[in-house]
Amino acid sequence: MERTPSSEVTTMARRGLIVLLVGVLVLSLTPLASASTTSKADDEAGSGVGALAADSAPLDIYEDAGDGFGSGVPPVWSETRDIAPFLPRWDAETPGWGIDPYIELHTIDTATSVAWDEDWFKLTVSAADFADWPLSYRFDAYAADPDTDLVLDVYSNAPAYADADSIAGVDPGALVSNDDTPWGTILGPVENMRWSSVTFVPPAAGTYWIRVRPFWEGAVTGFSGSAGAYTFRAKVGQVNRLSGADRIATAVRISQEGWPTKPQESQDTTVVLAYSQNYPDALAAGSLAGASGGPILLTPSAYLPTSVANEIKRLGARGVYIVGGESVVSPDVVDDLEAFLPANRIVRVAGDNRYETAAEVLKTTKNLCDFQGWDSMPQAAFLVSGTNFPDALAVAPMAYWNKMPVLLTPPGYLHPATASVITMYSINDVIVAGGQSAVSAAAVGELTDGGMPSNRILRVSGVNRYETAKEIAAWACDLKGPGARGDYLVGTPSNTLALEALPNAAFNAYASGASFPDALAGGPFAGKTGAPILLTPALVATPFLFGTDDQIPTGSTQWYYDLELNMRSPIERSYLLGGPSAVSEDVYSEIDFNTGW
Repeated sequence: MERTPSSEVTTMARRGLIVLLVGVLVLSLTPLASASTTSKADDEAGSGVGALAADSAPLDIYEDAGDGFGSGVPPVWSETRDIAPFLPRWDAETPGWGIDPYIELHTIDTATSVAWDEDWFKLTVSAADFADWPLSYRFDAYAADPDTDLVLDVYSNAPAYADADSIAGVDPGALVSNDDTPWGTILGPVENMRWSSVTFVPPAAGTYWIRVRPFWEGAVTGFSGSAGAYTFRAKVGQVNRLSGADRIATAVRISQEGWPTKPQESQDTTVVLAYSQNYPDALAAGSLAGASGGPILLTPSAYLPTSVANEIKRLGARGVYIVGGESVVSPDVVDDLEAFLPANRIVRVAGDNRYETAAEVLKTTKNLCDFQGWDSMPQAAFLVSGTNFPDALAVAPMAYWNKMPVLLTPPGYLHPATASVITMYSINDVIVAGGQSAVSAAAVGELTDGGMPSNRILRVSGVNRYETAKEIAAWACDLKGPGARGDYLVGTPSNTLALEALPNAAFNAYASGASFPDALAGGPFAGKTGAPILLTPALVATPFLFGTDDQIPTGSTQWYYDLELNMRSPIERSYLLGGPSAVSEDVYSEIDFNTGW
């Protein structure tokens, strides 16, 4: 399955052409008529505008039955076109590099207070499709004219909503609905385009309806006179960005996505709370979060933010583990927690330094697993650098999934606290994450000097942090490494069955490899789903994700190739952790292109 040079050229061409093609499509939608000077700000102030000119955009090739509200021509739902057959699908016989979206040109040709054009699309989700995959979809409606303001809605019963008044913004009656969203752009800053987008996971097989409609509010009678043209875009497979105003808000948003409802039995969930401004203590917290069943949330040193307190309450958490000493998470934070939690439900896990704290996390995880009785901590551990964060971020999902300790060491030697706890808890297998600059041969040699066989030690590394993260994901998902493929068990050369592999390589989480906060919370989020976490630079996706052979060293592979080689494509859903400053919109577009059927 190794790619030929010609296929690589095709790959590069497709990746360039998709941006060019969609750009041309958007440009083709720009009306020739003079643009209205009416802006959304003017509209919201109550200025009225008339109906759109009939020639403001090319006529819809696939105009749905009916002419919209107020036209006197009602929809004929049986004639509404099903877009499911048009959506590109992944084929195991001819796996594609990425999935181009399905694109159509449309226009809203009437938008007044008494009549407006709506475009309806039908989506049939078959029982076979629903059974085979956790299907997800993404639908976009975007326009080159910034005065075009569109809303996307998805319904399970279209006729019940077809004659409803157009409302401002999202429709609470829809399964999902969106007015404006910063999904990223193709031609320039998002403020220069109007963009609405929804991601949709069907709750069951059946028929669903997508509506594109105009937006206005108050006394406004419509939007500007030459602003009806838009592009409808649909694809199987979606990308979600999980972000907030800062690292603390991003961790809360990740928690809301990963733990969307309060557990029926709140004692099953305990939150792990870590310091937001530094990484060492939280690096080791993945195993404890896995044993606790909850997320990692972040806090400043001096107080507990209201948003974090509210998230702990929303989760119905039984308690909180604070990872780190009082110098990083002060007693004032404990006081804030005690305002709504019993004091005996707040446990601090800390040592005199980061290495001892990691050892204390191991002990607490072991005790918690033994207390619960239904599962145990494995006799295997990750060994990572205690002076840098990327490798530890990459192992976090596996640590969560297996309740597997993450131990820290200085690069040049094995820290005594780490060596002690390995002996005390009979750790038989060690996965070293990172190259020798992260964990030296001398540090590993102290493990073998202490009696651990060398074939019970596996180093997983790459030429840089991005390849290392990819290699860790490939090992953790049973795509490569010692042992048989497909048994969903991984380990070291002489104990290939030591751990459960991450089962869900079809779901990917992506985080910045240059900063730590978003991935601290993202590791448990990915681990809860059994998914890997990949690292990337902020501005351009690392070639170790979806690059070509001439972009990576000889002998290296990229993530999509590892998936294809093991018949584990496609990537069904992707999550970007953090805002555009952490993972840019360009990287978003690259990941979006490689997500889906």
